[in-house]
Amino acid sequence: MRVCQGTPGYGVYIHANQQLTRMLAELGHPYLPTTPEREWVDIGLMAAKELEAVDPEFANALMDADHDFKHPC
Repeated sequence: MRVCQGTPGYGVYIHANQQLTRMLAELGHPYLPTTPEREWVDIGLMAAKELEAVDPEFANALMDADHDFKHPC
């Protein structure tokens, strides 16, 4: 799905991109922040509310990323 500026929900995709970028940066550090320090991630909730009906595959990927980042093995 291609999303362009002016598309309904465009801001949601921008927010997801910002969070994923920050998550990748934090995963590149030698030590993952503590669980409370990872609570800023909200792309799972956002995806469930805003994207599940229009882009379920992407929404599921975001929800998985949110969960895996907050609850590593």
